[in-house]
Amino acid sequence: MPKALLIYNPVSGRGRALTSLDNLIDYFESRSIGITPLQTPYSEKVLASLLEHSNFQYIFVAGGDGTLNMALNSLMKYEAFPPLGIIPAGTANNLANHLGLPPLNGEVEGMRLNGSSFLDVGKAADEHFLTAALGGHLIDTWHNVDQKLKNKLGMPAYYFEGILKGITEMPKLFKTAEIEVMSAGKTIFYGEVFLFLVFNGRVAGRLNCMAPNASLTDGLLDCIFFKKYSRSSPADFLNLLYKVITGNHIQDDNVLYLQVEDLYIDGPSEVATNLDGETGPSLPWQVNVLPERLEVLKWQI
Repeated sequence: MPKALLIYNPVSGRGRALTSLDNLIDYFESRSIGITPLQTPYSEKVLASLLEHSNFQYIFVAGGDGTLNMALNSLMKYEAFPPLGIIPAGTANNLANHLGLPPLNGEVEGMRLNGSSFLDVGKAADEHFLTAALGGHLIDTWHNVDQKLKNKLGMPAYYFEGILKGITEMPKLFKTAEIEVMSAGKTIFYGEVFLFLVFNGRVAGRLNCMAPNASLTDGLLDCIFFKKYSRSSPADFLNLLYKVITGNHIQDDNVLYLQVEDLYIDGPSEVATNLDGETGPSLPWQVNVLPERLEVLKWQI
């Protein structure tokens, strides 16, 4: 009987993974796949022991982007590991949306494995990401989203918080940091930015237009730097927000867009950062893409 590890987050998506846990186990066992459940947060020693002694054929992750990021960074410590099956059960599910996977809503009978594909993995400093790595004082807004509001509203909580802060705390929103950006050993940009994003895929926060040319399989990083505005007002914020939503921000004079294989970003260590929705490492960053590093199972749900 094939064996699989099921990593799940009991609080993701307002408890969606925990509610469906028994159904998931029954589903896999009905298809002769033995399941070992592992709840987050887990001990790295426990995971290492399971991977060493259990001979898993698959690893499934039931949760949101944060759960997936945790599992990814644990697994990337190993030269090789089984293919990964993503069961979207979180608030945003950015990668799952990008791959066309509908969220887990309790019913699992319609799930079908349909082969696998290989995806690029991004690396910023010593941590890995799949969708995007972000930096800037604006990131504090997302880190400070009220957990109760997030549990109640889900993804709209991030938008609500961002718009509210954008209108009421304009100076903080556009607070800049001086950074240097290098690629292939050459300085590309030196100046002040209030937000920068390094994409492996196209999606961030359900916004599919942020990096329209990005791909999870092209071996490239799509990088967007929002440079310092000469003035900042609610009108500036709303105008920029409109351009981002409509996918026209790349042509803005205050935006620098790059597509590169590697990147070095130096700046103040206190600048907030985020990888796949989780707090990221401090600057400076050496950012690389690891082509086709992750084998992901394809689902039909």
